[in-house]
Amino acid sequence: SQVLGGILVAVGAYLAAYISIYFAVGLAHSADRHMAGEPVSFREGMAVAGSRASQAAGWAFVSVVVMTIIRAIQERFGVFGAIFGGLAAAAWGIHTFLAIPVIAIEGTGPVATLKRCAHLVKSRWGEQITGVVTIGAAVALFGILPALLLIAGGVALWASSGVGGAALIGAGLVILVIAALIHQVLSTIFGVALYRYVAEEKAVGA
Repeated sequence: SQVLGGILVAVGAYLAAYISIYFAVGLAHSADRHMAGEPVSFREGMAVAGSRASQAAGWAFVSVVVMTIIRAIQERFGVFGAIFGGLAAAAWGIHTFLAIPVIAIEGTGPVATLKRCAHLVKSRWGEQITGVVTIGAAVALFGILPALLLIAGGVALWASSGVGGAALIGAGLVILVIAALIHQVLSTIFGVALYRYVAEEKAVGA
């Protein structure tokens, strides 16, 4: 049963990663066209995502394998594993931040995407970290923090009287999901702008 459970978790993690990457590729294409002053449509973005389906599937597999290894290190090696795993996850995130724009615009497979990201991140890692931190801080301040406060207030209210507690928890969870989606969207759009800036030394968008 444990083996079956592990397989189901692995398949679920892969499918979630694939779906996220698939739609992110479509968004990246649309963002790139919009920044270039060209018309965009949802259908066209999804058509491009469909044409990159195999690349998205390959990248989802690589991402899940890498993060699974990192989590295993964190769980098995105590404090050292937690520190090393955290650093490894951060390094992986920095190294692969431009993966979605690269897949959407260049149509590369997993190995070529890794090589291309390594080449691009060398020259503009400072701008990348600044953008990521800014987006993350804004989403945390205006989305995640209010959501957590609502959830905490809902739990406290539910424990004391039960009246209105579930509603606050539900509202907090909805805001948390929306904040996560906004973070993903903003990161993808910023990644496209940064890709053009690094690859072509051309500033696009605001």
